[in-house]
Amino acid sequence: RNFSGIRRTRPSYSCENCRLRRVKCDQVHPKCGNCTRNGTVCSYPSAPLKRKSPSEDPVCQQGKTSRRKVDEPTHFRHGHLSLQNGGRSRYTENTFWACVDVEGLELDSLLSDLPLFPLESVCCAADDSSRNNPHSMSCRHFVGTTEPNFSFWVSRRPNIVEGDSRSLAGTLVQLPPRATCDQLYTIFLAGVHPLIPLIYLPAFDKQYQRFWSWYEHWNRKDIPEGVLLENPSFLPLLLAVLFAGSIAASNMEPGRTPSPSQTHNRELQAKLYNLASDALTLVGFPHNPAIYSLIAFLFIQSMLILEEESLSSVSFVAVAFRICQAMGIHKDGTNFGLHPIQVEERRRVWCHLMHLDVMTSMISGLPLIASSEAFCTTQMIGELRDEWIGKEREASAENTHLYPGYILAAGRYDATSVIRNILLRQFAPTPMKSTDVNQLKGTIERLSQRSEERAKRLAALNYPEAWAQDPTSHGVHSPPLPATLSDVEAFDGWSRDLLVMMVEKAYCVLYQPLMQELNLWQELRTEAIPHFQANIRIFLRLCSTKSYKPFQWLYPGAYQPLQPAAVLLVDLAKEPNSPQAAESRILLEQVFSLLGPEGRVGAGVMKQRHFSDGAKNAWERLEKLRRKVWKKLGLDSSVLWSRTIARGQEQDIPGSS
Repeated sequence: RNFSGIRRTRPSYSCENCRLRRVKCDQVHPKCGNCTRNGTVCSYPSAPLKRKSPSEDPVCQQGKTSRRKVDEPTHFRHGHLSLQNGGRSRYTENTFWACVDVEGLELDSLLSDLPLFPLESVCCAADDSSRNNPHSMSCRHFVGTTEPNFSFWVSRRPNIVEGDSRSLAGTLVQLPPRATCDQLYTIFLAGVHPLIPLIYLPAFDKQYQRFWSWYEHWNRKDIPEGVLLENPSFLPLLLAVLFAGSIAASNMEPGRTPSPSQTHNRELQAKLYNLASDALTLVGFPHNPAIYSLIAFLFIQSMLILEEESLSSVSFVAVAFRICQAMGIHKDGTNFGLHPIQVEERRRVWCHLMHLDVMTSMISGLPLIASSEAFCTTQMIGELRDEWIGKEREASAENTHLYPGYILAAGRYDATSVIRNILLRQFAPTPMKSTDVNQLKGTIERLSQRSEERAKRLAALNYPEAWAQDPTSHGVHSPPLPATLSDVEAFDGWSRDLLVMMVEKAYCVLYQPLMQELNLWQELRTEAIPHFQANIRIFLRLCSTKSYKPFQWLYPGAYQPLQPAAVLLVDLAKEPNSPQAAESRILLEQVFSLLGPEGRVGAGVMKQRHFSDGAKNAWERLEKLRRKVWKKLGLDSSVLWSRTIARGQEQDIPGSS
């Protein structure tokens, strides 16, 4: 009340439109960002009040500095903070896909709808009829237990023989029949291991055969013997392998690939997921982690990643990261004189985790867990087939010693290492400069050269021979080959496309945040947009190529083209008459024509895998933005011509093109 009569006139540096709308103006001259985005005339006051000189008023100088940090055009480099009710807030870096158009994609609302912690996922839940069953188990995204469950070793107690699912007996009695497990194991080897090569196949296959030899004669009361006695963590790894196979089985064509009945596959996924999580609890993960239980944890969680669930489906990475450090996996096994096979296993786990760190940082818009690679000495995984690990061989040996999946994995890990450096530079508080962009482009160009070399090695392989394991190696059984030769040969094209797309993804990660730096973006736009177009073009090929189905659980199953689609939509709205506009519109029409009933690109081929509301939410926002852009371009947003053209060409209708 004492100061109620005081009135101070503060100078306004915002444009007239922003003042009337009472929105924040970035004060860019001659046209601010809001007016540029809305297509309105931008005008500033002709004679703003003069501020005091910094030398005259140091307090005013301090206020000026603070204001400049907030209002300067590059303030967006600090990320986006959404304040919500009840003291809640959500933050995302400007690398998040929806940051390309904060207002158009309603970023604040989107962040409030995205859960921080895992929700029940229908891809792991049983059918609706099981919800009324008091004995059925709901989906639980496993995080871990603090103590081992010692009932694993006391299975003779009658109260846990069959009734308690957390006991060894209660878990083992729920295993699917041997024939079903063999089918899932075959699918895992054909469609999952080539993309996530974590296990050493000869040793695991030997344990697999020994386990079934014991299990088929087990009387459900004896304590574990053989494999489970020697390595209890084999059980969760076995169940994780079967669960991963059930996810990949959703894409297999009946009759062409041995797989479980499609009508029961969803229930099988739920059952295996719960069993694998219980088995991890039985062996005390993460309280007493082992290499097998850690790999099982990574398999289970990696199969559930959804790019639209920006955080809840990837929160497991931080847990796995700390476990790896506690196990010393971030240090190369050669430093401790480990066996070459152990060294390679640990390298595979660490490289995959570092890869996940980068991929989940991109899709969540959050900083990396590992800010650099300087603290680790673990080397890149090898490309040799498993039976050649640790054996002496000439450096000029033929490509028959190489395994295609390891070549692809090394290429992906190499790409994410380059993307890591890009993200670290973008997360820095200082703005990006042209010299920084040119330096990072140089690293991507060198990555492209290495990817081309890997693609040549892949093309030179004799795939049936390179894929198979030597049955005489180590005196173990040979893991079954992929179901058909066509699946094996399709991996060649899939791998080379994926390597090229990872290079294009690096360019997209570099250029997307620069859209907020208007001057720099105008300088780089003509070279940036073709990379976003190339990313979508390759993604569409991964979605639509029929022979790629065994691998589509990863692309488009886990990852979606949210970032390039958002960038091209915003670019079309701002530059509708650019030379790149026609190509962008065609690619976007093709992307949106592939949206399935679940609201995801390529969901039509994932018949047995359901998705959460987060997937629909993200694509519905992009669809809403597309309708606005199409309306601005004077186009009918209800018609996607690319779909009708493709259908006409398939039916060979004259004049349809």
